[in-house]
Amino acid sequence: MKFLLPLLCVGIVFAANHHGLTLDQISTMIIGNMDKNADGNITVEEIDTEFVTNYDHDGDGCVTMHEFTHQWNLDYHDDHHASEGMFHHLDITTDGCLKKDDLGMHHMAMDTDNDNTVTGAEFTAWLHHVHPDRFGHGGR
Repeated sequence: MKFLLPLLCVGIVFAANHHGLTLDQISTMIIGNMDKNADGNITVEEIDTEFVTNYDHDGDGCVTMHEFTHQWNLDYHDDHHASEGMFHHLDITTDGCLKKDDLGMHHMAMDTDNDNTVTGAEFTAWLHHVHPDRFGHGGR
């Protein structure tokens, strides 16, 4: 019993996802949220719509780190550290604000076959590459 408590504490500290979701499961959830026409592909317009509708809480055209981490934690159950890491990765312009420019650049990086749409497989591969916990608990 005295060995179980420290092991449990270590598991809690290093687990990036509070519900034990893998990156593949998180990817499926994200795709489901973004793919508004359910065609299995994500367009840059669908990414923009997702961020404007669900992440830009005050409607000012800028998704702040606070807005992003709040919504990401709520939707995908990552811990605060992992959510902040995702925000910093997404914020290519490093201005503390996710805007269409940032998201468009990521869409280009996701679209490995350059057909202007991102398949579920392309998105999942990208998420495995960029998620702060890609090698840890949520990265299985």
